[in-house]
Amino acid sequence: MANELKGLNGKMLEMTDEEQAEINARRANYVEGTQEKEQMRVQRDRLLKETDVWALSDRTMTDAQKNYRQALRDLPTQSGFPDVNFPTKPE
Repeated sequence: MANELKGLNGKMLEMTDEEQAEINARRANYVEGTQEKEQMRVQRDRLLKETDVWALSDRTMTDAQKNYRQALRDLPTQSGFPDVNFPTKPE
């Protein structure tokens, strides 16, 4: 299979095998990272849904419960996401 083309000085040239391998690796890493992030968000959303009952109008959440739910919502903004730990669910 032919390598992709690249623009260089106004001309279209075929990438070298090394350039094509680097592009392929970057694409694979991007897709893998995107999938990992989506999996983490799905897990986070499931954990939030499990604790929605805490936020019903006839209940009062403890500070620990509020902090847990906020930590779940903040997961995607943590440095290193998606390689982060989920917070511990309070009793």
